[in-house]
Amino acid sequence: MEEQYKDTISPAARKAIYWVYFAVTLVVGSCQAYVAAIGAAQPNWITGALAVLAYAGAMLGLQAAVFTPKTPVSAVKPVDDGVATIEPVDATTIVEENQQDMSGGFEPIPLDSSGRVASTS
Repeated sequence: MEEQYKDTISPAARKAIYWVYFAVTLVVGSCQAYVAAIGAAQPNWITGALAVLAYAGAMLGLQAAVFTPKTPVSAVKPVDDGVATIEPVDATTIVEENQQDMSGGFEPIPLDSSGRVASTS
């Protein structure tokens, strides 16, 4: 399913869609916050607009998921001629490199009768 959307929306168009969604959401959300702050009854158009924005957010989430790279990338690495490149890495490599030895476990934290951390002095 994702492949059929890959070439349908250009990066420039996606950027414009995200900016328009951001701006409209900011305006409608600000109007709703204002109406709530002054204690007035919320107009129907705000209720409707918020519902439509939430629905449109699902489409934007799908769009972002389709265009998100499937291969994690590492940090930018310089090469011999001074040009920086981004090399894909396996996510399990990142996890394995950052694991710490926790085989010793943790020391229990002493608590007093009220459940607070007990004084160690």
